[in-house]
Parts: sequence; C-alpha cells; structure tokens
Amino acid sequence: MKAKRIDDGHFGVYMSKDQIKGLGDSIDLLPILVGVKAVEFKSPPIESFDAESAEFKDISTRALKKGSGCQAGPRFLVFERTTKEFYELFCGNKSEQREAANIITYLPVTQEMIDADPPQTKETEVRTYPKPFTFSSRLAENAEGTWFAPKTEDCLTPFDGLFTEEQLIAAIALFENTGDGSEEVKTEDAPKRRSR
Repeated sequence: MKAKRIDDGHFGVYMSKDQIKGLGDSIDLLPILVGVKAVEFKSPPIESFDAESAEFKDISTRALKKGSGCQAGPRFLVFERTTKEFYELFCGNKSEQREAANIITYLPVTQEMIDADPPQTKETEVRTYPKPFTFSSRLAENAEGTWFAPKTEDCLTPFDGLFTEEQLIAAIALFENTGDGSEEVKTEDAPKRRSR
C-alpha cells in the first residue's frame, strides 16, 4: 500500500509507514521545551540527543555536507491545537534552523535565559508560560531552486482544552529522558526512528 501523501507546504504527523495524518497548511503550536538532536537517516535511522557526545558531533559535522543523509539542530516539545497532542518539532535543515531562533522567543523565559552571555532572549522579565505561535510555510528561492521554508507568526486565537498537569509531566519526561515520541513531519522526513 502506498503511503498517504500530504501536499507541498503542508504539515502532517507520521502515523505509520503507510499513513501521514495531514494537518493543513498551518498549525497552531504551544512550545514547552527546547533540546537538540542529530540524525543520520539510514535504515534504521540513528539519533543522538547529547550535544557533547562523539556520535552527535560526528553526525552534526557530516550534516554540513549536502546530500550526507544527516541533519542536526534544535528540537522542540510542542502541543498542537487540533490533535491536542504533544509532538517533537525537529528543525534539522538550514531553513528550519534559521526559523528555530523565532520559535525560541515563544518559550517560557527563565532567569538563566536572561542572564546568559549573550542573552538567550530579548525579554528582560521572567515569563513562566509559553506563548502560542502559528507555524506555516513560504516559498523560498535561490540560485539552486525553490523550496518551502517554515514561517512563524503570533497565534491570535487563544488555546482551549489544554493538557492536564499529569500529561505535561509525562510529555516532558519522555522528551528529556529518551527523545522518543511522535514527530511533526513532512512526507520526505518520515522514516522510522531509533533512539540511541
């Protein structure tokens, strides 16, 4: 059976090798945490979540070469409005890595972020809650061709039907301790994942 495809510039959740659940051309997300990930897309993929490890550094270095089959960058624990589920949003290619700097501004703000040198936020006061954002795409172009790049904007619709404290604790534990879980993907990023 052929995998269900989603349209270019649209978002989806990888359900199985034969199914990607389409979420449309924009999604509303609530960012909870940020981490890092490096992936070598082979069968099965190899993932590393420890930026200090030799494996992470090796994959990250190879990711700089075009066509290497490797990606590295920030990963976010997010809560998606329509499915009411937690996901990992991985920003592994260059366009996504650039947009990750905008996504970070929607995270809760800690004193450590303010005091970092250089500061990790433009905000000067602690904010204990995340701000929702709308994630969509735009058509980008350079001498090598055109592609869909991510775009982040303020979400103007308040979130309702949020998670319970127990669901949040479980999602954070999964994100921090294993790096496993569902992932927001496009069809070309849909291979199965292996935690290392």
